Amino acid sequence: MTNESLAAEERGFFEGWSARRKLSLGVGLVAIFALVLGLAWWVQRAPKAVLFSDLSERDTAVVTAELDKLKHPYSLSEDGHAILVAADSVHRTRLALMGKQLPLHGAVGFELFNNADFGVSDFVQKVNYQRALQGELTRTILAMDEVQDARVHLALPDQTLFRKDAAKAKASVTVSLKGGQSLRADQVAGIQRLIGASVPEVKSEDVTVLDQHGVVLSRAGGDESAQALGQLDAKQSLESHLTRKASRLLDQMFSAGEAMVAVDVVLNHDQSKVTTEEALGAAQSDRGIITRERTVTKEPAGSTGNGGDANNAQVVTQETDYAAGRRTAQTVSQGGQIAQLNVAVVVRRSLGEGELARVRQLVATAVGLQPGRGDAVTVHSLAELNATAAPAAAPASQAAAASPTLMPRQPHAMAPAPGQSVSATVQLALAALFGVALLLAGALALSRRRRPVADVRPALTDKERSALLASLKTWLEPQS
Repeated sequence: MTNESLAAEERGFFEGWSARRKLSLGVGLVAIFALVLGLAWWVQRAPKAVLFSDLSERDTAVVTAELDKLKHPYSLSEDGHAILVAADSVHRTRLALMGKQLPLHGAVGFELFNNADFGVSDFVQKVNYQRALQGELTRTILAMDEVQDARVHLALPDQTLFRKDAAKAKASVTVSLKGGQSLRADQVAGIQRLIGASVPEVKSEDVTVLDQHGVVLSRAGGDESAQALGQLDAKQSLESHLTRKASRLLDQMFSAGEAMVAVDVVLNHDQSKVTTEEALGAAQSDRGIITRERTVTKEPAGSTGNGGDANNAQVVTQETDYAAGRRTAQTVSQGGQIAQLNVAVVVRRSLGEGELARVRQLVATAVGLQPGRGDAVTVHSLAELNATAAPAAAPASQAAAASPTLMPRQPHAMAPAPGQSVSATVQLALAALFGVALLLAGALALSRRRRPVADVRPALTDKERSALLASLKTWLEPQS
């Protein structure tokens, strides 16, 4: 068989294909070629690693501009908040960028004065110092785990010798918290004290802290307001502590969530000072301690010797001084003492009287209950409460049945509107029709997929039919 005949057979083989079959072959070849190219690119490309993540648009622009100066290749993530570089150079690139002292988060620190310019004015120096101080405070606040971004603004008035009524220095801090994070009250107070300790003219109570939603996190007001809020925090903290103690104990007795505990604490914030004085005597006598003892003897007047009158006797006077001791005691009672403690416990499962008494005793011991102080603990089971509520509901229903004037108004208020019932029926009917349409469309698509495609070929002409018959006769004739 010659090459021409082989080429003719190949042309005939491909000419017999339909256009759809040829298109499928071409698409398959293109897909295979693209897959090979993609695999080659995937194997040859260098693995990427994250250089910085969770960057704002401003910080991303600063870092990418510095990378462009260093002519270091990089790529951005889909959201644009992460920068990717080659994995083998990520640490080297990060150290190089950190050595540049980039103004991330829009803040510059005291590195602003590294290149001192002696030609600037005093006003520019003050502004630069305030910018550097704000930047250093911002970096310190950013060290907190809950803070994603922060900005510090200082309002420092000009200090002059001739103005006595100068404005008071103030400061404000805006923090952007990470998702799901929040600052506690002591953390907010720590930020205020940080600003007050870093800036000489600013007091901690003059620092306002806001979050990214504009909500004030710092507490405003004077000493009385702060004291009231502190007392409320102390009450809530103590109640939470006692609730956790009782809940852990009940979770060990029953399964988790089987018991509910509520604690109410009444605190006495009054401060008192009691001074007690007590006189102390000597141990051997109740008169005291002898400090001085004196004896005085007086001779009678006119006595000249032994021959005198016997009635004129000597007079002896004895004087003794005692000193009594004194003891002074001062008792100072600080505020915040527990005045009364009340605990309520509800258990989901049904308990007997003995079990309720044991639970009551254990909870009282756990929270430090003192009956002499007026403390009380109440323990009930949920089944008992439901049984108590059922008889109370029965008289109410009987009273409603006994008043016929209220009956016509109640069904009218509870009955659904006719439009609502009709709209609900129409929605159900439309949903059913939509489901039937989907089923019919799926069945039709499946039947078309399973139906064999007929091989439609064009009819033979008379000349082609004659040639075909001649070829058949030649094949059928016996070879000599």
